[in-house]
Amino acid sequence: MELAYQKGIRQVGISFIEEIGAEYDDDLGCVIAEEQQSALDEAGIDTSCIKDGRMCEECFVEIYLALVELGNPEFHWGRIGHEENHIRIGGYGLF
Repeated sequence: MELAYQKGIRQVGISFIEEIGAEYDDDLGCVIAEEQQSALDEAGIDTSCIKDGRMCEECFVEIYLALVELGNPEFHWGRIGHEENHIRIGGYGLF
């Protein structure tokens, strides 16, 4: 996953975890600049979960996994509904 994520962020041109996830705030969630969101949109990543330049934890994970999929089109993910199945992907205070 890490290699695919690295390929994905190179295609988008932003370091998603380092630039966005590292600045997570319990009250604000992750704040994303308009330019960063535009870069994700241009890469074909669905950013509809971002509201007023902010994203919650769930939105952060969805975009992270979309970046992984961008880096490796054979990677697919979905929800299974079990909270004990976590993947730790970084970002200060996120998980």
